[in-house]
Amino acid sequence: MIAVLETDLLIRGVNRKDAAGVVAVLNSIIAAGEPVAFDEPLSVEAECAYINGFPERGVFLVAIDAGDGRLVGWQSTEPFATYTYAFDHVGVIGTY
Repeated sequence: MIAVLETDLLIRGVNRKDAAGVVAVLNSIIAAGEPVAFDEPLSVEAECAYINGFPERGVFLVAIDAGDGRLVGWQSTEPFATYTYAFDHVGVIGTY
């Protein structure tokens, strides 16, 4: 049986005020031992720096529960490499 969550979501671009919510989502996945690219919890400060330095060609969206304003998920897409144009067609996608 698949559980369906019915909620109204607001999807918008990330900002540095979202760092704590992004880290809360990601760290809960890490703590649960689920497959993820990170093996240690992230800090809000590190995530804020990541958001501030996010590539101009990237897209980083957050899903906000419209009822309580809580960040419940996010997706980012960014270039694989910036040191060469050979990988302009390759990207990295994260969905949480």
